[in-house]
Amino acid sequence: MGYKGLEQLRRNAKSGISMAVVLCVSAFFIAFAAAIVYTAGLLTAQSNQRLKEERCYQLAASYAGVLEHNLLQYSSKEDPEAENTFYSFANSFLDNKQYREYSEDNPDVTSYRFVTEDTNMNNPGQTGSLVGDGYGNICITLRKELHADEKDLSGGNLEVQPGTGDYSSTINSLKNTTIRKYILVVDVTAYYEDMSYTYSTEYTREETYQVQFSHDGKIIVWNDTDSSWRVNTTGGEVYKPDASKGQIHYQYQTDQALTSCFKENVYTEGGSSDEAP
Repeated sequence: MGYKGLEQLRRNAKSGISMAVVLCVSAFFIAFAAAIVYTAGLLTAQSNQRLKEERCYQLAASYAGVLEHNLLQYSSKEDPEAENTFYSFANSFLDNKQYREYSEDNPDVTSYRFVTEDTNMNNPGQTGSLVGDGYGNICITLRKELHADEKDLSGGNLEVQPGTGDYSSTINSLKNTTIRKYILVVDVTAYYEDMSYTYSTEYTREETYQVQFSHDGKIIVWNDTDSSWRVNTTGGEVYKPDASKGQIHYQYQTDQALTSCFKENVYTEGGSSDEAP
């Protein structure tokens, strides 16, 4: 009788151990399945995040490319085809004293942001009318900086040549002098949902200017046709400078650009990705 009871006890113990093993294995598979689901969800979330980052980059880079094509297309402010273009606006931005030169001490007030009228800056990732429904939104930030190699635009002096000297080569050299006064920084920021990407490009504006000459209080103009100085216009009275009355003074007419073009500073091209505010 005691022997049978012992055998029954042993069988019950084995049965209990088997049940515990089954429960442990089941718990393991449940935890493993949950881990797989979590990992899959995490990978999906990361994939969606990368997709949004790529969309922001493509939007910012492509729009920056459109602006660059327009900016590099023209070389004269007087070109009628340049009217109402980004090239025209960029020149106005650099020439207008209303827009201050960029200051590292006051970056917010010297960086100028441009968005469409329906953009909600509290939620810039909300679709704007600039790029269409479902594609995100665009913000353009402009900054102007003085070029490190800026030339002195206060003018200079020419020695009066004896007799009927020829000033043609000297005058042409002055008119062909390239002036690099400003650097234009263009930041294109693309917003899509909670992501943003900023694509930055830097340009130097190169200009040549009309040059004004004066001597002894008179405005004089060089006439290439007969190699002579004239008073006020090429058709004015012939003027012969007298060396005893000083040098001929010249002044760059910065409001009369002969040419005006932008050159990309390729070493600054790049971008950064952030979460939208």
